[in-house]
Parts: sequence; structure tokens; C-alpha cells
Amino acid sequence: MQVALPSRERVDAYRHLREEVEGTVGRINGEFSALGQPAMHYLHHVYPRAEMAALFLAADVMLVTPLRDGMNLIAKEYVSCRHDLGGALVLSEFTGAWHELHQAFICNPHDIEGLKQTIMRAITAPEDERRRRMKALRKRVGDHDVQRWASRYLEALASAPVRPRWSTRVSDQERRGGERACRANQRASDRASERAGE
Repeated sequence: MQVALPSRERVDAYRHLREEVEGTVGRINGEFSALGQPAMHYLHHVYPRAEMAALFLAADVMLVTPLRDGMNLIAKEYVSCRHDLGGALVLSEFTGAWHELHQAFICNPHDIEGLKQTIMRAITAPEDERRRRMKALRKRVGDHDVQRWASRYLEALASAPVRPRWSTRVSDQERRGGERACRANQRASDRASERAGE
């Protein structure tokens, strides 16, 4: 099953990618499906949170395999929903989440053969290994939540110096520009005062 939440629909590159994905899904289903049993379910719309949680619980394996991307919080959402300690997470080494979720099955999505092997490892791993990995993932996600991130960020901000120790070229230019503007305003004010006094 592929759940594709609509995103950046106005961007041409994303529209073309969607068309390519939908064409590929159609070819796969045309070749490998039986009547009434598609090989692949492709769902392209937004789901309520409860339905997404149900889909996460139904998924034996979750693939989060961008070629390059940001954090991919969807991986953390999947882990958070797996209170049964079931399932397995296959995660691209290019996601930001990889830096926290080392217990996932890690892959390089550019290496197609390696990706297939990682998926098969996740599917065929013994249940106790999958449960151990998911338990560790859940602990990591629970310990490193948004509240922890926010408090650490605010602590770092509070401990930062009021002014940078070293001025940058931009700040020097801005300072000189501000001084010139102040002098020009002072001269204009002085001229206005002189005219008013005449």
C-alpha cells in the first residue's frame, strides 16, 4: 500500500512525479494483480489522524525512503503508533530521522538491490528482533519529543551571548549605514531648526 498525502500540488516537478508514480502503479497492478486483488493499493488523499494510525498499525513494514529530504516525521508517527511493538521501519540514510532512529532497518534508496534486501530483512527478521528494535525506537521517540527539543533550543538561546563576539562584514556595513543615516538625519534636523529660528 502506498499512501501519498497531497503535497506541493502546484509545483510542476511534483505533478510530473505524481503522474510517473501513478503510471508505475498502474503497470504493476496490470501485470501482477488478480481480479479484485490489486498487487498495490495507491491512495492519494489526506486521511484523518485516527485513520492514519490504523494504517500504521496494519502495516507490517513502513518504508520511508526519500532520495534526499528533511526530517520525515512520518517515521516517528509510525513508531509512536506501534504500541503493540509490531512492525518494522525501513528508513533511508538520507532522512533527518535516521540520525535518531538507528534501530530502524537502514538503507540507501539509490541502491535498488540493497533496498530490496533491506525490505526482505525487515519482513523476515525474527519477531523478537523486530519487537526489540521497535521497543528501542519507541523509547527514543518518547524521550526525544518536541517538548525536549523546544526546551533545549530555548536553553541554547538563553545561553547565547547578547551580541556576537566577532562582528561580521554584513554587520559592519549595516552599522556604518546606520551611522550615516543618523548623521544625515541630524544634519536635516539641524537645518530645519536653523530655518525655524530665522
